Amino acid sequence: MTNPFEMLKLKTNINLRRNYFKEFVHQGNDDHNIKINHDFLENYLFNQNRNLTQLQRQAEQEYILSSIEIFALHEAFALAKKYMTSIAIRPTTPVAFMANESGNPTKPQEIKNKTSKFDDTFLHENIEIRDIGSVVHYNPSGHNLSLNDFKKFKKELWKIKREKLNKVFKNRSVTEKIVDYFYCNMNKIENIFYLRTNEYIEENALYQPGGKYSKHVYVEEPFLFLKSKPGQKIYGDHDLFCFAGINGVSPASIENKALLKDLMLSPRFQAQHGGIYYWNPYEEFNKNIKITIMNSHTVGSKDPLVIVTPGFVKACYFDYRKNELVSVWDFPNEKKWLEQTVSGQQYSKI
Repeated sequence: MTNPFEMLKLKTNINLRRNYFKEFVHQGNDDHNIKINHDFLENYLFNQNRNLTQLQRQAEQEYILSSIEIFALHEAFALAKKYMTSIAIRPTTPVAFMANESGNPTKPQEIKNKTSKFDDTFLHENIEIRDIGSVVHYNPSGHNLSLNDFKKFKKELWKIKREKLNKVFKNRSVTEKIVDYFYCNMNKIENIFYLRTNEYIEENALYQPGGKYSKHVYVEEPFLFLKSKPGQKIYGDHDLFCFAGINGVSPASIENKALLKDLMLSPRFQAQHGGIYYWNPYEEFNKNIKITIMNSHTVGSKDPLVIVTPGFVKACYFDYRKNELVSVWDFPNEKKWLEQTVSGQQYSKI
């Protein structure tokens, strides 16, 4: 993965945002004459190579707009046209982008902690809905254990956590809808409980005095902050997956450095690093991170990639077998992504 420290040797200047550990910052460029208009929203945010019904078009549009902030999407579209290259982007909650627009720093590539989701609100009392998209570091188990001990007792620890939540639901005025969500998604929340605890055990030493991140980052559990921007939570960034040919099908074998630099310098997209597709880690921990990320966008996942081609924007899976970005419409029986949109739910009933 390209290191922005080596690429962007920029001098600190007035009104420039500092998002990296070192003294390098984003420098805004022109806005590519961005204008939000109905033509872009109605005619460019669906796969124009497919003969889609109105509901299908709307479902793909809704998925794309819920996966990337609209101004960042405009910038990516302008740059895809400029370089006649497609840009594959990993979906992230727009809540994070609103925080970024307000001045909160985006996540430096060194930090491996994940951005918070709605399910985190059940696992830590200080994570509220408005915090979704922030980068979190906390121990939901409440016990200081070694990784081996946690793996031995994780089922028992989850049972204790679940019982505490049951008491909370009984003693507080929690809406019925939220309680229903918890019980309908308990397996998912249980898995996040394991992931967050595992992540905390593996990463926590890095934030302690003398640790790798301690010079630049501090923790106020459950949130992370840059010391250069105290009091402002770190939020998720726009993650690149890869670059691809003009049709947005075959991933480019080599990363386009000029395009990457423009995405990093763009005032709204502000990419922090290159695509995960081009990252070749050596450490076992990082290898597992890459595998997990790549798998989260394969055929049948609920998180297809947003592919910005020079002509239109579409939602695609990454197909390992073909090493291709394949349209979600090529797999009509895979409906997890559809169920996240209003139009998709309506289409699935047909």
